[in-house]
Amino acid sequence: AGILVGQHLGENRESLAARAAWNSVLIGMAYMAVISAMYLLVPGLFLWGFFSVGEVPKENTGEVRELAIVLMRFVAAYNIFDAALTIFSGALKGAGDTKFILLISLGLGLLLASVSYLAVVQMSANVIVCWQIVTGWVWLGGAVFTWRFMAGPWRKMRVIEQT
Repeated sequence: AGILVGQHLGENRESLAARAAWNSVLIGMAYMAVISAMYLLVPGLFLWGFFSVGEVPKENTGEVRELAIVLMRFVAAYNIFDAALTIFSGALKGAGDTKFILLISLGLGLLLASVSYLAVVQMSANVIVCWQIVTGWVWLGGAVFTWRFMAGPWRKMRVIEQT
């Protein structure tokens, strides 16, 4: 998406740049929807290798496997937003909107670190609460980068100035 957006903007073809980004998002979201459905419907397929080699002591296998299945549900819940976050941030980078990417990435990173610290250290949160925080953080990031892309200031940016 980043390469296509950059190339099309360099050709002054903003509509093709937008189309390339949206097509990338649709492909990414379709892929992540399939993976998310598999995480929900056949989690054992992804866990098989971890529990077949005997790395987890037998007395803990059931508990660890059940926790892993719950955590995979969180991943399934944020996969589509993660696709939007990754693809739209790449498209914005390709357009040259790097200052926005930097500031938002720093802000989101500080937000995640701060909220996680408060939850774990100050409130003794468990692993489920931590994954709720991460899921909300990915949703927020996906929403922010989607909003920025849709707002459109990237359409006027050029990485290489026209002569």
